[in-house]
Amino acid sequence: MSKAGVVAMTTCMKGPWETSRGWGVGRLLSKVLLLTYSHAHPPLYCLLNAHTIMTTTKAYAGPSKDEKIVNELIAALEKGVQPWQKDWVTTGLPMNPTTGNTYQGCNIAMLDMAMSIRGYSLPLFCGAGQARKHGLRPKKGSKGCYILQPKLHKVPSGNFDTVTGEELMKAWTTFKFVCVFNLEDLEGDQKSWNELVNTHHQPASRSIPECISNAEEALTNYHKVQGLQTNWGGNKAFYMTSSDEITMPKREQFNNSEGLYATWAHECVHSTGHAKRLNRNLTGSFGSKNYSLEELVAELGAYIICRRLNIGSKIEGHANYLGSWIKQLKEDPTILVKQLTKANRAANLILGPEVTES
Repeated sequence: MSKAGVVAMTTCMKGPWETSRGWGVGRLLSKVLLLTYSHAHPPLYCLLNAHTIMTTTKAYAGPSKDEKIVNELIAALEKGVQPWQKDWVTTGLPMNPTTGNTYQGCNIAMLDMAMSIRGYSLPLFCGAGQARKHGLRPKKGSKGCYILQPKLHKVPSGNFDTVTGEELMKAWTTFKFVCVFNLEDLEGDQKSWNELVNTHHQPASRSIPECISNAEEALTNYHKVQGLQTNWGGNKAFYMTSSDEITMPKREQFNNSEGLYATWAHECVHSTGHAKRLNRNLTGSFGSKNYSLEELVAELGAYIICRRLNIGSKIEGHANYLGSWIKQLKEDPTILVKQLTKANRAANLILGPEVTES
């Protein structure tokens, strides 16, 4: 048999019988052939044997963190649960009881989602290491929740300040997943557990007129700064990119003030996607991929805004995009975090960035 014949037979016998476990029948037969001709064609044997070893399949490492988060969300969406549509205000922002800091930005939506899906009543989350310092540990079989921890990177840009001559820095932020546990999933020192709850679990107290006034001021100020206009009196709420205008029904047409501001916030988030602001892709007709992804940004952004303003997030007359979101999330689990990051940028543009650290 020629060298070409050995190569052809090895290649042919390798494919159909391969499995991810061990050699498989094809690889075993190929190995026999290679050993048979190794004495006559040593260089050829070495080449083919090296190729066979290099194509060994890598073992499956389990679902990624994106997949774990999204799989749980998809299961909820398929049941008709919308974690970010609430006509009430939950008991305070998610907080780390070991530090006393509240979680911010994207993490508000992620932890509120976990509370909604899993039924937690305490908005208290901390890392396993932080819990151990208080004599606590995760209960057997409990599942952690994931938050996004930002990391700022800085490198010299190669450009220099024209006045001072100092080199300018190029900066960007990346995120990594960090696992935290709800206090309800921790056990151990009961006294310590009670202290953490009693010290940090403070149900949200609010003056509705004051919250509504703050919402009006925040969204009106965003319009002034950005040169945006809202026209009141349409029969539905929408943002028009070409004219850079929001259209809203008359204020008295809304069932309550919080529904009005949640809907207005939703449309304001859409307006942040304009090319002169955050420049998101706002093309696509109803039902398209681009359209549904932008609606997810607006949904999440409005929720973050409403939580920061301490008002309900139930949007009136809101279309149902659950089916489209489920399809997108199944195709690409990383979409949730990508759109959530965009939503947080939008919320920060509208309300101003959060300045405290979580």
